[in-house]
Amino acid sequence: MKRTWCVWCLQLTMTGLLVGGWEPIPAGAQDAKQQESAEAETKEQDEKPATLREQYQAIMKEYNQAVADIRRQLQNPDLTADERKAIVEGAPNAEDLAEKINQLIAAEPKSDVALEAHMFLARSTRTGKVFDAAIAAVFENFADSERLAELASVVPMGTPVGDKLLNKILEVSPHDSVKGKVTYTMANMLSRSEDQESEKRCIELLETIQAKYAAIEVGRGQTLGKLAERLLFAVQNLRVGKVAPDIVAKDLDEVEFKLSDYRGKVVVLDFWGDW
Repeated sequence: MKRTWCVWCLQLTMTGLLVGGWEPIPAGAQDAKQQESAEAETKEQDEKPATLREQYQAIMKEYNQAVADIRRQLQNPDLTADERKAIVEGAPNAEDLAEKINQLIAAEPKSDVALEAHMFLARSTRTGKVFDAAIAAVFENFADSERLAELASVVPMGTPVGDKLLNKILEVSPHDSVKGKVTYTMANMLSRSEDQESEKRCIELLETIQAKYAAIEVGRGQTLGKLAERLLFAVQNLRVGKVAPDIVAKDLDEVEFKLSDYRGKVVVLDFWGDW
């Protein structure tokens, strides 16, 4: 029995030596070590310089949060007119943001971030010095970009400035996709005018699209050719003063009739649907 006890003690002693002795690991020491490692990693990431995009996103996040806060305040139905006016006057605007953004992108004027920033400033201002500077920067640094077509959505439509900018895009862009989309924008704008000169020019632009840019895709299975075809039909047939296209249908008694049967009479058309 004594011999067996000694052998067991010797084995236990050797096991203790192999695993590092009898000193137990303090409670929570492993968790503390993991936390220390995580904090070191976080510190390293914090000290790493933010990229241009990250800096731009931070600026825009702060701006969007401020705008959202203003909108929430304006939803208060108990505001007086003076209080509402004070809130609106204190709202952030793109003009105030322009200097900070332009300083940020000055180091990388040809980056995607710079293009996004200029588009934002142009879209948010629509006119004035900030708008002019943003548009000029886009033409200077991104004239060969297919994203130049996006300018068509930010220029002031139906104005000499807007017409000039759209024509300049057509002049400088090497891409058919850009030229086609801008041409359609111009035609769509002219379709809203009622004078014959605008109608004539609109038709010319739409026919140009059908001849040169019909296959260009614009999303959702649509092409410029399809859009131009529909708009051309509307301009040539559905404007005030035009003869309405004939309609063939059946009445409630299943008797076929045509709209042209009522020519010379007052006709009320009621278009409705159930969606």
